[in-house]
Amino acid sequence: MEAAFFFMFFGLGFMFTGLAVFTGLSHFKTRKLQRQLLDTRIAVHHLQQQLGDLKAKLDPPVEQTETESQSNEFKQSVEQDKPVHSTEPAKTDEEAEFREIQVYPEAEPVPTSPERMEFVAEKPVSPEETPVSAEESPGDPVVSIPKEKESVLQETVSSRSRFEWELLIGGKWLNRIGAVALVIGLAFFIKYAFDHNWINEVVRVLAGGVAGILLLWGGARSHKKKLPVFGQGLIGAGIAVFYVSVFASFNFYKLISLETAFLLMSCVTILAFQQAMRYNALAVSILGWIGGFLTPFLLSSDEGSTLGLFSYLAFLTLGMLLVVVKKANWSILYYLTLMAVYLIYSVWIVGNNQPSELLLRSVFLVMFWGLFFAYEVRSSLRKGQWPIMQTIAAGFHAFLFFLNWNGLLMPKHENWMGAVLLLSGLAYLAPLPVLYRLQKLSSVAGREVMRYGITFLLLLTIACAYQWDGIHLVYAWTLEGAVLVWWGVRNRVRYVNLFAVLLYLLTALRLLLESPDLFADTASRLPVFNQGVFTYIGFALALALSAVLLGKSGEKWADFQAQSFHVGWAVLIFICLTLETTLYFDQLVRTIGPDLRESVRYSRYLVLYLMWVVYSLFVAWIGFKGRIRPMVILSWVFLGLGVASAAFWGGSYGPVEQFIPVYNLRFATIVAAAAGIYVHLRWWRRYEHGMKLRALPVILVVSMAILLFELISAEVGDYFGKQLLGANGSIAENIRFSKNLTVFLGWFAYSLLIAWFGFKYRFRSLIYIAWGALGLGVAATLFQGLVYPGIEQFVPVANLRFVTFLAAAVALFIHLEWWKRQNGGSSVRFLPFVFTAVIVILLFELVTVEVSDIFERISYLADQSDMRLLERLDNQKQMWISIVWLLYSVALMAVGIWRKMQMLRMMAIGLFGLSVIKIFLFDLSFLGTLYRIFSFIGLGVILLFVSYLYQRYKHWFNHSG
Repeated sequence: MEAAFFFMFFGLGFMFTGLAVFTGLSHFKTRKLQRQLLDTRIAVHHLQQQLGDLKAKLDPPVEQTETESQSNEFKQSVEQDKPVHSTEPAKTDEEAEFREIQVYPEAEPVPTSPERMEFVAEKPVSPEETPVSAEESPGDPVVSIPKEKESVLQETVSSRSRFEWELLIGGKWLNRIGAVALVIGLAFFIKYAFDHNWINEVVRVLAGGVAGILLLWGGARSHKKKLPVFGQGLIGAGIAVFYVSVFASFNFYKLISLETAFLLMSCVTILAFQQAMRYNALAVSILGWIGGFLTPFLLSSDEGSTLGLFSYLAFLTLGMLLVVVKKANWSILYYLTLMAVYLIYSVWIVGNNQPSELLLRSVFLVMFWGLFFAYEVRSSLRKGQWPIMQTIAAGFHAFLFFLNWNGLLMPKHENWMGAVLLLSGLAYLAPLPVLYRLQKLSSVAGREVMRYGITFLLLLTIACAYQWDGIHLVYAWTLEGAVLVWWGVRNRVRYVNLFAVLLYLLTALRLLLESPDLFADTASRLPVFNQGVFTYIGFALALALSAVLLGKSGEKWADFQAQSFHVGWAVLIFICLTLETTLYFDQLVRTIGPDLRESVRYSRYLVLYLMWVVYSLFVAWIGFKGRIRPMVILSWVFLGLGVASAAFWGGSYGPVEQFIPVYNLRFATIVAAAAGIYVHLRWWRRYEHGMKLRALPVILVVSMAILLFELISAEVGDYFGKQLLGANGSIAENIRFSKNLTVFLGWFAYSLLIAWFGFKYRFRSLIYIAWGALGLGVAATLFQGLVYPGIEQFVPVANLRFVTFLAAAVALFIHLEWWKRQNGGSSVRFLPFVFTAVIVILLFELVTVEVSDIFERISYLADQSDMRLLERLDNQKQMWISIVWLLYSVALMAVGIWRKMQMLRMMAIGLFGLSVIKIFLFDLSFLGTLYRIFSFIGLGVILLFVSYLYQRYKHWFNHSG
């Protein structure tokens, strides 16, 4: 027991030492500021002296007298450490605590002559150089201080700082350490006396009381002798001795009852705060706070009383708050008391959960909250005495209040939480109208008014969450948000509207979580006319009305919120439209016959994407009309989703056996999507209102062109795909061949259509798309035309391949002519070469495969066992291919001469070279003698004829292009 007594003494002494060090450091800055203030006063006086000397040269008798009087006054003010005619505010309690420690060296006599002044200008100022008018005040001149004087000042400041440290350590820290050492020494002495039974238990306690009284007397005596820091150490030690003595008399020696010990401990606490208030000692008050809150636990019994504990806490809290009201700069007591009270309350209700004490605990919880809230309201009325930290602490107080109500009532009394929180919110709101009627609301800081309002709104929102659940909570929050927007706009309270934005976001999240239940697939559910649709539309209407109210407010900050609300309701309707359409088709699939189910499943997505495109037009119209740019951008997002999804899903038709060209839902959807893009483009050009988005028209037009390209490809492909059902073998191969060539023909026609629009409206993107489709079709035609399936059905010239090759060449020629017409034939020189070369290659492959397939068909129909016949047919094929190449070269040469196109003539010469190579390397090796004769004679005649033309008619080739 004696060891515990000793360690308690030691712990209290160590705690008191820490508090003393904390207090000393907190006042160090104040003393440094005092020193700087005195330095400034000295410098100002020197400047006044200098000005007086300057004026003395103009009017010596009068100015000299005034200067001497000012100097004498300043000497007296420095010696007494306060200025003459001082207008500075009275020193605070913290500053007064250090008045007994003089950290400034004694001021030297102020020199009165210019020769002895410490602060002089680097260059003497003469009356002629700087005339002084009668209108100038003594503080007007600006005097520069030499560098050597600045160094002297810096040395003085540094020496004072070292001196100040010396006084801090010797005058204050040693005092605190000495007090702790005294307490520890007394503890060792008492323990030694106890071990040797020098004094009995009663004398021990009385000795502690006498020691405490002597320490308090010593502290009061030190204060009278202007040694407050030393006195505070003695007073703190005395209070600690009193606490220990009372605790020992009850806990160790059982000399007094629990009630008497509790009363004595309370008296010691009151004495501690009385001494702290009297001598302005924050450290002593913190010691009293520790003793006050430890008292019920140090004197606890086996049977704890809720009424007794909470009553004591209520009186202690009231006392602490009264002290903080009296000493506003002791706000640390407010923070400590707030945390301690709610911590003790929380621990107590968790460890002593008795239903019979619910009302008692509720009353005390409200009482504790009321004490702190009353202090917060009272303190907020004092301007400049409610820092941001106390605002944070007040907000934390509301949070602790809510947590304790939750722990007190949950889960058995959950139904009461909504009403309790609503009443709590109204209590936070109540001071605002009262202060407004008392015309004191203007004296409350703006952040405090906002804190009261936000606390009310938070508690109201949480109360709704406790009171309702599911979709009913969505209704409640939606109504609350609409009312908040209306009230905030009407009274121009910005934070209320910001809170409404957050509440709407929370409501939207809750609505999304409830959507699976709202759109559940039940037999009694009606399309459109159901709770899910009504809920989404109701929430969207609330957002739309809020946006309109904010838009009419005329406040700049309200524009962003209004636009956010517009975007919010548009997104909600989009989600509702998607969910309702999907659920409707799901129900339709279950009720419809099995033959149409696949078609309905396929149609479901096309209808949904079509609705997205149509809805994007509605959103864009509102955005353009109301000049709501986010709505316009959102409509483009919806349009992009609809178009991209329709393009992806429309690549193939399902089921293909039900396909009807043109007259089908896919055709209607893609055409409607393209029309929607066109309407968006027209609206943008009409209502752009400074939306400088140059890439938008390009994106929209390109999207339309891509949709049309896909539509042509898909319609033609699915038409032949339907014919492929049940086909096999050579028939299926011929259908696929015809399908590909028909698709290529569609691409050529598409390229001409798109290029016409591009050249007419000078839209380069369309021209490039047309060329891309044309190039794709030409490349596919060149590859697909190498082989003709079903050779037995081949008819020279009158076949789809011939038409396709010819159409490709014509399309290339038309593109080239359109390009020349628009660009004057002088824009890009390589482009005509590319188009002409492709046309030549197309026709070259066409004549080659046509001649080859003629002989392939004859060989296919001939007797396959007659090898000599087959060989003769092959030789004839090679010969005629050579002849056709030569004739084609002559034709190219003729056209080149006629059109004066050097490029064609060069291609003809190249083709001549290719023919020569074929005849000399291939025909010479494999053909018979008769076929060789015809090949070489034909080659020679044609080449000589061409050579004759070049020699005889040179003037035809001089100015050709």
